[in-house]
Amino acid sequence: MRTNQRPDIFVSATSGDLGHIRELAKEALLSIDCHPVEQTNFPPDYRSVEEMLRAKIADCEAVLHIVGIRYGAEPDPATLPPGFERQSYTQMEARLARELGKKLYLFLCPEDFAYGDFPEESEERQALQQAYRQSVRADKQLRTTISNESDVQLRVRELQTHIEGLRQTVDTIVSTVERGQEHLVSHAIEGKAISRRILISLGVLTLVTSAGFAWMMKMRPETPAPVSHKGHISIVAVMGENVPYEKAILEGFRKEFVGQAEARGYSVSIKVEDPRFGSGVKYASPDEIKAGRTWHALMRKISESNKDIDYFVTLGTYATKAVMQSGLLDSPDTKGLIYLGITDPKASGFEHIPKLAGVQYGPGPVAYGKALDRIFKPGQRLAFLYNEGVEQDEAVRIGLEKCSRELGADRFEYVSKPHDIPIEIEDIPKPDLQNPPASSIYFAWYGLDNILSTPENYGIIKEMGLWVIPSTYSPKNLEHAGVVVSVEDASVGKLGAELLVRKLDHPSEAIDQYPIAAPPFVTWIHRSAIRLNGMAATIKPEILSNSSPLIDDKTIVLID
Repeated sequence: MRTNQRPDIFVSATSGDLGHIRELAKEALLSIDCHPVEQTNFPPDYRSVEEMLRAKIADCEAVLHIVGIRYGAEPDPATLPPGFERQSYTQMEARLARELGKKLYLFLCPEDFAYGDFPEESEERQALQQAYRQSVRADKQLRTTISNESDVQLRVRELQTHIEGLRQTVDTIVSTVERGQEHLVSHAIEGKAISRRILISLGVLTLVTSAGFAWMMKMRPETPAPVSHKGHISIVAVMGENVPYEKAILEGFRKEFVGQAEARGYSVSIKVEDPRFGSGVKYASPDEIKAGRTWHALMRKISESNKDIDYFVTLGTYATKAVMQSGLLDSPDTKGLIYLGITDPKASGFEHIPKLAGVQYGPGPVAYGKALDRIFKPGQRLAFLYNEGVEQDEAVRIGLEKCSRELGADRFEYVSKPHDIPIEIEDIPKPDLQNPPASSIYFAWYGLDNILSTPENYGIIKEMGLWVIPSTYSPKNLEHAGVVVSVEDASVGKLGAELLVRKLDHPSEAIDQYPIAAPPFVTWIHRSAIRLNGMAATIKPEILSNSSPLIDDKTIVLID
């Protein structure tokens, strides 16, 4: 007799913001004849959590991973292995699903989703979750964005076709097992009532002792074939200023590279080093006296505590310069450096340097200017507020001047402050809502962007209705400013990982001959926010009405 088996689907979601959504997902799974499995209690020790979750997920056919805005609980960081980055329990569940070769269905909830009430998390945890959300956006797995509660159950039910394949696999295995049961029952234990558990055990024993076991394993295509071990890759990642967008970039790199390297038979360790600048440091350049001392101390620490470094991964211009100036790349055992998120690698002198390759933060300053130009009405004043002498800001200014020449118009204004005087929120005047074209929209790169992401300025920007455009994306930046022109930060890391994977596949190639990679610029527009601050009057109407082709190619993202 054949018994129809329900696939076990592990439901992974934080309980604080998505507890009610998890219940809806479980109901929807039951409606398509699946058995939802979850884990709600966790021991504090990382090793105990890892072992417990691995065992539970291993018994499931798939994992439904729902990603919200809350980081959630995590193992005690003191119990993490050396060099292992922090992960919440929910993030760990998704990682284990990949490691175990399980089907992984990703559901991403938008920023304005109807989340449950929960206490506000620390800025550090918010940054960790934001970095993770960006990595999910760049994931190649089957991913769905859910817009509301009713959409959750609809999207889960839409997975029925995928899950039906899992059910058929389970049914086929059980059917084979039960044919073995019937044979054993009829010849050896006829007339006795035997529990289902014993029958299945006997059937599995039959398969194990025959060629049927090998056939059964072929019926589990989601389990990857074992790969022979080729070696270990040691990476030291050096943060620039350890800000949220750097963390998102690094997470994108880690996720892509570790998966690709392990699939090729390599184990990977990534140790993260942070300069931890004090309050007296205005700019993080290693050429500055105070910042230079901090960088020098960090490079000495890296040299003394890391004897075998295969690759450096650096976040931003200053971290890259610090490593290059330290001489650490001169070691014959160090194969190279991958820089991530450089404003203009050519202007910074990073092109065709031995052992150096990397990713630019977007296609360059000219493209940045054109991304701004295409969303605002002709004649709208656009002002670049920057610090003179700051390398990243100067590169953008030069690029904007070139952009204006290509556009055939003086599209941008330039408002500068001396190198040693930081930009402040008071440098941005309040717009005249009665005459929008006469009011400047101030956009950022390095100097201005540093102040737009600080918590103390969020309220001021929103309360005064200031017209500013951050150059790094975060939900709070978008909520308070209304418009962000930037890149998907995780995609920067992913592109860097692809460069290093190419080197693994072609070890004889010189990485300094690799072309500089760059993700496209994306414009996020929060329609509710720009209606509130009045900036809606400055944007081309076809964009706000969803009729622009730029909406279709995903270079402009509208959020209500």
